[in-house]
Amino acid sequence: MKKTLLIILACLALSLLPLWAAAAGDGVPTVAFAATKGSVNGGFAFDVTLTAGEAFPADTPVAVTCKETGETFSAVFPAGKTQTVLSLPTQRAEKRRVLTFLLEAGEGWKTSTAKSKLYLTVQPLPSVSFQAAANLGYVGRKMTVRVRLNNPGAVVNGRVFELRDQSGRLYGSAEWKNLKGELAFVFDVTPDMEGGKYFSVWWNRIRVSALGGGYASITDLNRPIISNIVTDQPYMCLTLDCCYQDSATDDVLAVLDKYGVKCTFFFTGYFERVFPESAAKIVAHGHEIGNHTTTHRKMTSWKVHQQISQLVTPVQEIQALLGVTPRLYRPPYGDHDQSLTALARGEGMEVVMWSLDSHDWDTAYRGKKDKILERDRKGCHNGAIILHHLSGYRIAELLDEIIPYIQDELGLKLVTVSELLEIIHHPLPEPRPVDTLTELPPDMP
Repeated sequence: MKKTLLIILACLALSLLPLWAAAAGDGVPTVAFAATKGSVNGGFAFDVTLTAGEAFPADTPVAVTCKETGETFSAVFPAGKTQTVLSLPTQRAEKRRVLTFLLEAGEGWKTSTAKSKLYLTVQPLPSVSFQAAANLGYVGRKMTVRVRLNNPGAVVNGRVFELRDQSGRLYGSAEWKNLKGELAFVFDVTPDMEGGKYFSVWWNRIRVSALGGGYASITDLNRPIISNIVTDQPYMCLTLDCCYQDSATDDVLAVLDKYGVKCTFFFTGYFERVFPESAAKIVAHGHEIGNHTTTHRKMTSWKVHQQISQLVTPVQEIQALLGVTPRLYRPPYGDHDQSLTALARGEGMEVVMWSLDSHDWDTAYRGKKDKILERDRKGCHNGAIILHHLSGYRIAELLDEIIPYIQDELGLKLVTVSELLEIIHHPLPEPRPVDTLTELPPDMP
């Protein structure tokens, strides 16, 4: 009896075996995510590997759905394969978010309960800031540009960053090993790099620094600033600094018109704001306008961001008020250094000093116009640049006497500083560039 019962049970088990095999998924591959967690920067695709418990007999499509967006993405398991890769696109994100991707059973396959979900962390793009208000470089030397990550945790898709300028030119690439520390781009400065720059940081061909954040200026200190010009050409300049007064403007302009002379006037921001009508008259009479800073302070006492403001603000105001752009810069009190030379040239202005200070401002010379005239006469020669002030002692009378001496006795022609620079073939710096590069051209390496 027992033997008969065992035989019956065995036969029953054999008859149910195909059903158990089907229930166990035999012949129906089980698909799963190879990993259930991942991380990617928004805007990049995340490649996820799908695995099958056994090879598919024919090419078989599988689908993955994003729970949060409702989007569905598909891949194909090739016949005879147990793996395939599905590329999941993502959108750029302002902040970190987590997306859930679900595997749902399809025709000819089913899901693995344990690995049917992928939790994908989508990070924002890295955000990079420049450490210095201005990055200064000098031809023939090494230049270092330092940057810092504002969000170190956002770096997912590689750690190599690039430094480029507003034209897309590559200055160097570097691997960011300590994401919480600085990254330094170091390169040799060559003559073709000279001029104002806007550096930007790029990562995977995406700009990750703000527009205007990487201001830089590169100059060649072997090209001297303008003071005493050595030339055999019979030209020289009279210049007038305009700081805090304008009582002599009309008289000075009348004398210059009388002799047909054009001068270079260096305006402070104070002068053109407080005396806009006088400033406009000087321009209307055809004279050249230079930049003398905003407040006429010793520039080397300022921090770099303050120096930039002192250089840039009066230029912008003069452009708005008078419609001209100063291309020359005169340091108050002659106080300057190599960094100020670089900053001025980066702003499109050449530094102009003087070969002779008339001392028309000096209280020791008050009441001694002849002494000032004597200084002027001794300083008149080819290429001379003489410093006067619109508020100088009896300035109109002084000019009325020194100009005939220069023109008639010495036979020199008075020109503006820019005209003199053109005569001696000294180029002016290029105007400050515009920072507009947000995407690399397709053919840019």
